[in-house]
Amino acid sequence: MNKYYYKAYDLQGKKKFGRFIGEKENLRSVLKGEGYYLCKYYKSIDFKDLLKKPSYKDLGILCQNLSIMLRSGVNIFNSLNIISHENQNIKIKESILGVCVHLKDGKSLSDSFSQYSQVYPKIFIQMIKVGEESGNLENSFDTLSKYYYKQEKLKEKLKNSLSYPIILLLSTIMMFFFITVQIVPSFINLLDETLEGLPIYTKAFITMSNLIIDKWYVILAISLLLLLMICINYKNNNIKYGITMRIKILRDFYNIKFVTSLKTLITSGNTIINSLERCADIIDNPIYKKNIDVIISDIKSGKSLCKAFKKSNLLNSISLSILEVGEESGNLEESLNYIEDILMFNYEKNIEKKINRIQPMSIIIIGSMVLILIIILVLPMMDSLTSLY
Repeated sequence: MNKYYYKAYDLQGKKKFGRFIGEKENLRSVLKGEGYYLCKYYKSIDFKDLLKKPSYKDLGILCQNLSIMLRSGVNIFNSLNIISHENQNIKIKESILGVCVHLKDGKSLSDSFSQYSQVYPKIFIQMIKVGEESGNLENSFDTLSKYYYKQEKLKEKLKNSLSYPIILLLSTIMMFFFITVQIVPSFINLLDETLEGLPIYTKAFITMSNLIIDKWYVILAISLLLLLMICINYKNNNIKYGITMRIKILRDFYNIKFVTSLKTLITSGNTIINSLERCADIIDNPIYKKNIDVIISDIKSGKSLCKAFKKSNLLNSISLSILEVGEESGNLEESLNYIEDILMFNYEKNIEKKINRIQPMSIIIIGSMVLILIIILVLPMMDSLTSLY
């Protein structure tokens, strides 16, 4: 549950400070019942909760456990009570206890979970609502568990694909600074009297090394300033998501997430339009969301699903062909399942290809740095030593 700190006054002007645990909407009415009127309030930030934000894996385990218990005949209230004592994630644990309180007050399960939208995604609440309406709540949780396990697998593959180039970049920067700060000064100390005869590029490298050593704090300040500027600009959604949609791996990531979400919602009994609208809410990329809105608009205007997708350029030609067959045959769920498998296969193949390229590239970069070091420093200084003796 949320925690709020507040300041309130009564009719005599008496001031009251306090802490309220619950929903924001109830704070004003509770104070009014005590004869106070709310003046100011702010939400307390629990850093422990921020560190324990539920992952796709946490949500997958939660849904799987609920599905198993409901199929075993345990009612939803008892199932949630059991899970609240077993779950290790703080946010899920506290939110489930709150959900139990809301259920006791007569609210539906979907309404109870919707009170914790910062913990549970929109598709989670939507699927529970569909399960309640159809009477197949255990099937909804089973579908959600499979969905979240797939999302976790997809996210891990994306992390692995991006970690290689980041590690390579950091390693290259560290090696460069090690050479300029540790190796170059050693050569300078050995050949202090022979620097005049060195080539101009060697002198330039030595000058740069001295500059880094003497003015490291200026370079650090400039680097931090540039990093801050990049972070500020990256928060601009147009720039952030514009870059995202230009990187193939990230674009494929959103495609798979979209198709998986769409398949999950349609399989659970939602209409195509309703499923697409829910997907637009789920996808956190506004540029991608615009493409989904265009698809919805085209379908509402009378176009087929395949033609609407073709105009958006979200799917490749093979996926569009499968979608068209599924639409005409009435097996749309099966077609989306095939499309999901194809996209995931291509995604994994693309990641593997990039990793295979990065591995020899790292050897080439390190080898190039060693070669440059030999050409710029070692050979000229060996010539200087030869001429000296």
